[in-house]
Amino acid sequence: MNRPALLALCTAATCAALLVTLPATRAQTAVQLIAPDEAEAALTRATRESRLAEARAARLSREAEAATEAVQRTANEAAALAARIQQAEADIEVARARYSIARAERADLTARLAAKQEPTARLTAALQTAARRPLALSALQPGSLKDVVYVRAVLDSAVPQIRARTAVLRSELDRGRALEAQAARSLDQLRSSEGMLRERRQSLAAVENQQRIASRSARGAALREAERALALAEEARDLDGLVDKLDEVAVLRRELAALPGPVLRPADLSAPLTPEALAAPNNAPP
Repeated sequence: MNRPALLALCTAATCAALLVTLPATRAQTAVQLIAPDEAEAALTRATRESRLAEARAARLSREAEAATEAVQRTANEAAALAARIQQAEADIEVARARYSIARAERADLTARLAAKQEPTARLTAALQTAARRPLALSALQPGSLKDVVYVRAVLDSAVPQIRARTAVLRSELDRGRALEAQAARSLDQLRSSEGMLRERRQSLAAVENQQRIASRSARGAALREAERALALAEEARDLDGLVDKLDEVAVLRRELAALPGPVLRPADLSAPLTPEALAAPNNAPP
């Protein structure tokens, strides 16, 4: 292998060895991490709770759509929103667990890469030093050209090892980038779930406010109906009293009509009454 190619290979290996440090997490958000030994169990539990809450919310939404009474429909809608809130809270725990797992794996990978970095960096530094040394200078140093040939043979044998280590480092770096992307997605999911949780809580508060307004309106309507019924009852009692009074007046009229009429005053008050005069009041029309 010629000297420029060897120097280029050494440079590439050095760069690979020195760039093993993974990029910093792009989202340095204050997220409460879960311990690595608890993250998997937390992820399983939160995923199950999220699915149960989603199924419960879907069932309550169907019941709300099928409800015929407004009160029942509103109650089912509020219960469905509460289930959606529980689902969002579970989704937040899912995202937090995934983020914690990704961060733990990333930290473990960083430690492994740091352990591999030092020997690779030493090897590539030595190869670069030897590759940059002029061949004439090597020949002038104590020893024979056999040593130069030996060093060159060692360099040639180290090239496959450098390539293998570089490939491993690149694979680890790809794994680190994948973990970084996974952590970023988990954090985005966490933020999205938190936003959804705020929206659903606001929706639930709006529904509860509507329920309070409807309840006050229903109480006011019931009170007005009760007052109206009381007024109608009083009017009915007044009508009954008026009917009774009219009946009394009618009886009094009949009694008055049944009384004998007035007796005409005779011209001669000293004259005795004749039978016709006595019978006249009885024959008078009622």
